Amino acid sequence: MRAKYLLVAVAALVLGFVVSAAVGFLLSDYVFRHADVPEANEYAGVVELNVPVAEIQARSTAGEVVVPIKGKVNIVLPQYVHCPDICHWETSILAYVLEKLIEEGLQDEVVIVTLGVNPYYETLEDAQNYLQARVGKMMEKGVTWIWVQDDLEVMKKLWKEYRFAVKPYCVKEDGNVVDLPVDLTKEEVEKYRRECEFLGITHTGGFAIIDKKGIYRYFIAPTSEGWVEGQQGVAEVIYSKVKALIEEG
Repeated sequence: MRAKYLLVAVAALVLGFVVSAAVGFLLSDYVFRHADVPEANEYAGVVELNVPVAEIQARSTAGEVVVPIKGKVNIVLPQYVHCPDICHWETSILAYVLEKLIEEGLQDEVVIVTLGVNPYYETLEDAQNYLQARVGKMMEKGVTWIWVQDDLEVMKKLWKEYRFAVKPYCVKEDGNVVDLPVDLTKEEVEKYRRECEFLGITHTGGFAIIDKKGIYRYFIAPTSEGWVEGQQGVAEVIYSKVKALIEEG
């Protein structure tokens, strides 16, 4: 069963499937037959990519930035402020990583980059408030965590570059969930926010690790155990990869 969980965890990356807060990972039998997990433990699967990523300029909580951030190891992840579950688990996992980096005096070598997946109604002010509430004390110790949130077309380029699948959904008053198109207009967003009990985002869950030269080295996907009960175990996997890339230079 453990191998199956790992295949589920990397499905979003390998074949473009999506992590859903409500129903888990959407995948087909093809994934189980063909996806390969080169390295994993009971808490996380690690996929090695070694492909360059394009430099993309976007607005963020740190002003205009170019992603990936040059000269640092980038940990890139998809999140949104109103996320009901895995986004906050991702923050908790990275809190363990950041504590270790601070202990080792390595916080200046790394930058955390959240790619916002909800450009539909969330703002950079929402993101800044979230970061301050969740990791403000760590940022005071030299941790750099920026949240990228720009127009939908810019964000679509970033999601594609980092292989993050994103899809809005509407939870109706009767509990039914309706998938929505990615290319929602402002008018449609307002309409669905009035009609829906909750307008949420289904998205890939996990962590992209980019080295200092801008090469997408690893995607780290927590298993079902890793998300809830093994967050520190996931963090140890992330830290080991990040530490190796720091030493590599």
